[in-house]
Amino acid sequence: QAKQDMLDLVKSGASTLYSEIFGTVVLLDFISEMLADMFREETFALEPLKAYTYWELPSDCLKKHLGSYGEEPVCLEHSTYFALGEVDQELLNKTSRFDNIWKTTLDLTKNLAIRYLMYIESGNYLVVYPGSLIPNDYSPKDTVWYKAFEQVDFSVVGSTPYMDDFGSNQNITSIVYPLLHKNGTRIGTVSVDIPVENLYKRMSSIKFLGSGQTSIIHREGDILRTEDEGWWSTQYRNIQEIPYQQYWENVQKDPMGVYFLIEDEEIYRVASKAFSYDLNPGNDWWYLVVLVVNEADIMVYKEEAKQTIQDGGDLLILTTLVCSLVATAIIIWLIHLQSKVISEPLTKIYNITMKMNQNGEETNFRKLDKFEKYPDQIARLVKAYRYLIQALNTQEEGIHGASSQKPYPPNELYNCKRVSWKDYLLRLPN
Repeated sequence: QAKQDMLDLVKSGASTLYSEIFGTVVLLDFISEMLADMFREETFALEPLKAYTYWELPSDCLKKHLGSYGEEPVCLEHSTYFALGEVDQELLNKTSRFDNIWKTTLDLTKNLAIRYLMYIESGNYLVVYPGSLIPNDYSPKDTVWYKAFEQVDFSVVGSTPYMDDFGSNQNITSIVYPLLHKNGTRIGTVSVDIPVENLYKRMSSIKFLGSGQTSIIHREGDILRTEDEGWWSTQYRNIQEIPYQQYWENVQKDPMGVYFLIEDEEIYRVASKAFSYDLNPGNDWWYLVVLVVNEADIMVYKEEAKQTIQDGGDLLILTTLVCSLVATAIIIWLIHLQSKVISEPLTKIYNITMKMNQNGEETNFRKLDKFEKYPDQIARLVKAYRYLIQALNTQEEGIHGASSQKPYPPNELYNCKRVSWKDYLLRLPN
């Protein structure tokens, strides 16, 4: 049960992160398609806007946002560009049009992303939104995210974690997407920067047995870290540095499963689920969601659950016995009441009938009237007896004419043991 619960939790976490990552990839694809369409000027409606360097930005748009962007003010109204050589002005005019959509794009991913970068290799410049101060020694091709892009042959990719180059003091990861010319040649990249902390916020509800902790591992083995170091020893930054390598070998074979990991003589049970911009990426995954639980805690849980089940079973048996006794008593009481309702009028009928056989007094049968208040079947039975007794006491010796029906079965009258009734029976029609 612990294994299944852990798998369900990491699947839930991976699905949540996948939906967030997939949303950013869709936006990057939209930006790429939009840039390709800009090369068809005759069909593109947006006019070029002014392209700003950081120092050319309107002063009233620069504001500090310490939580996301550090000490340097940024501009949420405009992007900035940074020349990396001789800038292609025609391309710069085209990409300036993105200032029409950058703010909306960031708003759509505001709970996840903090920045969008557009690196136009063929144009020798870099665009950053929000408008930010770019470090003087910044070289896109030397960054972690660009090297990850190169490793996958310039395909869409999620990078290993790294410290933000723009001074926000956050550990971030980037999703990188290729930018293509209308003829299909690559002209650069567009990427989104995602603080690792924002990824962990999406999984804050994933907990198991109190001590279970969730982590995210990149395909290269790098552990995406926050200020909370989690269960990993502080000396490890990559899962491959841990001496017990059987765990990572198992993950490489099948990234979804539950495996054991040994660290510092402690045994951990680790559930994992991989994802990229595809929830089931096969061997082309980017990130791995892992839930790590100390095996000792699972054993304690097992014993506690065993005792809980035993105590619950004893309580269930006791409850069942008590309910059975109560139900039996209620049924017996209901049977008694029902039998009393039936037997009381029948006893009265029997006693009155016996009296009528003995003295034939007509007044006795009137005592039956009060029993007609009983249920329908009993009332009809009483009424039948009443009519029978009344008929027997009001018949005269001579009966002229013959009835067209037999009012009573002959055998019942014979069994009454009144000899005078036999004459009446002989006069009834066959």
